Amino acid sequence: PEAFVATLRQVLAEAEPALPVYDILPIEERVARLLSQDAVVAQLTTVFSGISLLLAGLGLYGTISYGVNQRVAELGLRIALGADRRQVLWLVMREAIVLVAIGSVAGLSLAYLAARGLGTVLYGVGPADPFAYGTGAALLLSVGLAAAYLPALRASRIEPMRALAGG
Repeated sequence: PEAFVATLRQVLAEAEPALPVYDILPIEERVARLLSQDAVVAQLTTVFSGISLLLAGLGLYGTISYGVNQRVAELGLRIALGADRRQVLWLVMREAIVLVAIGSVAGLSLAYLAARGLGTVLYGVGPADPFAYGTGAALLLSVGLAAAYLPALRASRIEPMRALAGG
């Protein structure tokens, strides 16, 4: 292609001397240049999405951990009255699942509305792609469960006598 460019310039100069000829590229290189910007945007979107997922997980962890710390006496009383440690773990996890489910429903609804407006810039994904929504919801649920597990595990290991004594 490089050898052809010189010939093409010469032929065009002879045919129409006033015609400016610049930026003659093979189609592969032109397409690569056009897609490189989209690739950078996709990579940045992936990085920022990962950061936001991490922040959401940390926020949920902090919220549930705070809730467990506020309920130490109640959870200690439950254990003292015979609640199994698995029951206390499941109690805290169930509350986290409800929070994540409510957030997922709200988030999926807003994502659908936003995708309808951004349908022209979505490549290879429709605005109502069930796989994309299902994958996103499953990922958020996984992160939510992972974030809730440590506070729930800590809640299940509360010593009843120390919790009821206030220390």
